[in-house]
Amino acid sequence: MSFLKNWLPGLILAIPLLCSPWIVETLQAKGRLNAINIDSGRWAGEHQLFLKLGRNPAGDKDYFSSDDLVLSINGEPEHEFLLVPIGPQNLLQIRILLPFGNFPESLSSEILESISNGFFQKNSFIDLDFWKSEEEIIKFSELESLPKTSFSSETIQDSELSQLLVEAIRDFETGKNLKVMVMFLPSLKAGEEQENLFSSQQKDQLRRKQILPWFITSSVPPETITRELESLGGGVIQLVPGEVNESIETLRNELLSHYVLTHQPGWIGNVPYLLELKFRNEQKPVIRQVIDSGKIMQQFSEPYSLYIILPIFILSLLLLVLLWWLRRPRLSTTGRTGFVILNPEENFRFLEMPEGVKNLEFLNNLQTNREMRLSSNLNRVNLIKQQKTFLIEDKNYKNALLINRRRSHRTLLCNNDVLDVGELVLLYKNPEAPPQQNRKAPVRDKVTPVPGDKPKGPLRRDTPVLNFNGSRQEFPLVRNITTIGSSSVNDMVLNSEEVAPKHARISRIGGRWQLQNLSMQEFTMLNGRRIEQRFLRDGDEITIGDAVCRFKLVRTQPASKTQKKKEPVTKAG
Repeated sequence: MSFLKNWLPGLILAIPLLCSPWIVETLQAKGRLNAINIDSGRWAGEHQLFLKLGRNPAGDKDYFSSDDLVLSINGEPEHEFLLVPIGPQNLLQIRILLPFGNFPESLSSEILESISNGFFQKNSFIDLDFWKSEEEIIKFSELESLPKTSFSSETIQDSELSQLLVEAIRDFETGKNLKVMVMFLPSLKAGEEQENLFSSQQKDQLRRKQILPWFITSSVPPETITRELESLGGGVIQLVPGEVNESIETLRNELLSHYVLTHQPGWIGNVPYLLELKFRNEQKPVIRQVIDSGKIMQQFSEPYSLYIILPIFILSLLLLVLLWWLRRPRLSTTGRTGFVILNPEENFRFLEMPEGVKNLEFLNNLQTNREMRLSSNLNRVNLIKQQKTFLIEDKNYKNALLINRRRSHRTLLCNNDVLDVGELVLLYKNPEAPPQQNRKAPVRDKVTPVPGDKPKGPLRRDTPVLNFNGSRQEFPLVRNITTIGSSSVNDMVLNSEEVAPKHARISRIGGRWQLQNLSMQEFTMLNGRRIEQRFLRDGDEITIGDAVCRFKLVRTQPASKTQKKKEPVTKAG
């Protein structure tokens, strides 16, 4: 007993001293970061943080201000910021979802009466509306009273609730104000397929649009759903019969305990940073959280301003010019004759023309960085020295060589001519060669058959003819088989180096005419396409070597003398 008498007064005095930090902490608000609005329309824009701090229990003011707290960014104290409570400068949008759940009739009447009395509308800066669908959003100011049909007569299924939440979240407009979504349900539980009430995509939309989800229910919700709602800045209010007004008043006070903290990070781009907010003369921070704006940044439809886009455009243009400068062809020929390999993987290296070269067979021994398929029979592509350059003759029929993207049998190489040898692309370089502008175009329209014996007697009207370019004379096909070539043994002789001795044949098969190529080295074309054999139609264009003619089934008939006779003139009575 003597022990208690001596130590009891000391214990009574020590208890308040030991509990004083806990008492002070309970008087102050427990802070929580509920939503973030990041102005992504401009780089280095303001960051808006929606905090829950409560009211100021001590002092002359009801709310905290910027003078009561200290903000630290990445450990640097005394960072400038502005702290303003929810009020006229920062409107609060509250949206109640319809229909309500299937509550008992007595509880439904209390809910209707509490909402109709305007418990949410005691402050002018609260914007209250009722959402039923995208087309049906009712402002509280325009509503006289809520009908009893606002309550659902049946239990809302999990699938219906999920679809209702998806549509309601989607209909919220993106803005800088804090938004609250309220729903009345008799019981709250997660879906059967998932333990959470919201999907990850819905959670992302809630964070992007600064929406706090609140549910008012008459049953005790699971702890998982309560933690999920609190992590999103919302919560659960449990209704008690006879105390519905007090429950809604509790929700209203919770929402009015929010503040808007505005600050500028001071850097460009979405960089995560550590934010610490604490009361002055206190060591323990009220809020300590890493802000990663890249994960919750809003999607704005506004374009970046001109002073941001213009430097990026100029920088991109300079990088393109630099890339072209580094990859430009380095043509250091120094007066030599040869080819520049234009394939990019060969780095535009120069290939000098060998001494005494007679054909392009030396390209088969060319070492390249990757394997390339070349044209076959390069030994048949002859190079003849002529006029300080080379005359190239291609004797191949298939897999031909292309010069300036065109097929050619005989061409005088000019400076900067492009040769396609299969997959290998070469640029001919010869300073002494004539330029391409002075190249004489090959004459293709003056090759006509050698005049021969004219057919005896009149021709039948259905006899087809060949009309060669550069000649007004028509050459009839009076035989069932007509051979064409440069040799004199042919029925139709064409004196040209591009025409083979026995080049083509036109045969009559039944009532139709067929064109057939007979040369293995030269080509025959019909209407611009190389063919082996093809039936002819009226008006077809035939190319045999460098001779071009047109096949006609109906000959042009000269005007008869009888048609030129004048009609007798009858005199008037």
